[in-house]
Amino acid sequence: MPGFERGLPVYIEIQDRAYEIRFTLRVLKELQRDHGISVIRGAGDAMFDAEKLAIILWYGLREHQPELTLEWIEDNIDTSMLLGMMPSLVYAMTGREIPGAGDPNAARLSGTGSPSGPSGVTTLASVNGNSGS
Repeated sequence: MPGFERGLPVYIEIQDRAYEIRFTLRVLKELQRDHGISVIRGAGDAMFDAEKLAIILWYGLREHQPELTLEWIEDNIDTSMLLGMMPSLVYAMTGREIPGAGDPNAARLSGTGSPSGPSGVTTLASVNGNSGS
């Protein structure tokens, strides 16, 4: 079963929404220059440092979601989400899959909504048990 496909977007899920994450060479240079974080050299160590992990996530997400802030990342990602997003995050950073983790992007998630949460219509439809249609 094939996993990730090179050249296709990689997504992580935060609060039931898929966000594209990407680490271009420009992003890698900025992480190194601005924060002394080398994803290429020390990705494993950064995964166990909450401050570095938040910065890495923010830098990887901000190209396609410029409205996200570091504070938003810190306030909306918790430890219960990290294990599920690790295969995508590691692949986006290194181009390598975690052996045996499978491809969480197999369905090619497409997110909707806003970083601030569900809209009032979505919430009302959820409460009423309607699909919104």
